[in-house]
Amino acid sequence: MGALCPTLASSLHQSYLARDQLPNFIWTNFLETVDRQLLWDDSVLNHYARVDGAGLVLTRQQRKQCQNLLQSLAEKLPQLDMEGKLNIWILKPGAESQGRGKMLQLAWSCTAPSVQVGRWVVQKYVERLMTIFGTKFDIRQWFVVTDWKPLTVWFYQDCYLRFCSRPFSLHHLDARHLCNVSVQKWYKTSPDQDPRVPPDKIWSNKQFQEYLAQVGQADAWHEVLVPGMKAAILNALRSARDRVRFRKGNFELYGADFVVGENLQPWLLEINSCPTMSPSSAVTRQLCANVQRDTLCLVLDRKDNPTCSIGAFELIYKEVGWGDGAALTPQHHQSLGPPLLRARGCHGSVTCLSSPGSVAVPWTGCRCHHPGEPPETPG
Repeated sequence: MGALCPTLASSLHQSYLARDQLPNFIWTNFLETVDRQLLWDDSVLNHYARVDGAGLVLTRQQRKQCQNLLQSLAEKLPQLDMEGKLNIWILKPGAESQGRGKMLQLAWSCTAPSVQVGRWVVQKYVERLMTIFGTKFDIRQWFVVTDWKPLTVWFYQDCYLRFCSRPFSLHHLDARHLCNVSVQKWYKTSPDQDPRVPPDKIWSNKQFQEYLAQVGQADAWHEVLVPGMKAAILNALRSARDRVRFRKGNFELYGADFVVGENLQPWLLEINSCPTMSPSSAVTRQLCANVQRDTLCLVLDRKDNPTCSIGAFELIYKEVGWGDGAALTPQHHQSLGPPLLRARGCHGSVTCLSSPGSVAVPWTGCRCHHPGEPPETPG
C-alpha cells in the first residue's frame, strides 16, 4: 500500500483534505488543486463536484446511520475521543528527555522505514485536544512512590501547565506540539500568538482552574481532570511494577505529563523519573521549591512524626495484602480505567504505559524510565 508523501500533503492542505485510516485514500472538494504527478500508483482520489454551496449533503436517514456507527465504535474503541482525521503518530526514543529524538509522522505506514533500530515508544497522537487561546498545552503533575511492596502512591495537589510558542495546527508539525520548556525556549513567540498566552509559557493549576470557571467548566478540575490523572498514574505504576528496580527504604519523585482532550479527559503521555527542578518562571520557582520541601517532609519527618505536615501531598493508593494490614478506605481507591495495552516485542514481554494509543512495534521494547537513569533536564 502506498502512502501519502509529505510533499503531497502540503500541496493539498488547502483542499479540505480528509484522510481516513488508509493513507493512500484522498478526499478533496477541489479537484483542480491535486497535482497528479505526486500521486502514488495505488492512490485513490475521491471527488464530488460542488453543485451548490453546501456540497454533498447527507439525508436524515444517512445522518442517523452515521451517528449509530459512531456510537457503536465508541463502545469498542475507548480512545475514540482522541482520534482525528490525519492519523498522526509520535515516536519517542526509549530513554531520552527534553523532547530529543521525538518525531511526528503523518501516517503509520510512513513510520517503519524512517526510524533507526533501537528502543522506541510509539504513540497515537492526540489530535482532538483542548487548547487555551488556540494554543496547545500540557500538564506536569508530580507524584511520589514511597514503596512498591505494598505499592504506596502520593499525589501532589499542585502542578503547572506548559504552553507552546505558536497557535495549534495539525497541518504544521513544528513548535506547536512539544510543550517542553527545553524545546520551546529555542522558538520565538509567533506574531499570530494570542497575547493572552503567558510570556513565560507557564500557568499554575490555580490559574487553569480560574480559566475553566471562565469558560463554564468550573467543576472539571476536581471532577474530571484530577480523578483522571490519578487513575492513569495508578494504571501505569501497576503495569510497570515488575520492571522497576526498587529497594526497601527508597522513594522516587516522578513527573507525569498529560494533555487534555476536547472532552476534558486527561491523556497520560509519559512519566519522567528525576523530573527537572530548575525553575523557568515565577510559577515553577515557587512550585519546585514547595514540592522539594514537602517531599523531604513526607519521606523523612513523617518517619518520626506520622502526623506532621506533608504539604500538598495526598495519599491516593496503598496496596492491600502485603502483610502490614494497611489499606485505604474504599473512597480513596481510584478506578483503573480500561485495560492497559500489553505487548510482546523482540526483547520479551513488555508493558506500555497508559498513553494514548501506545503500541509495541517489532523493532522496539517499550519501557518506562527507571530510578538510576539520567535525570530529566529542564523542560
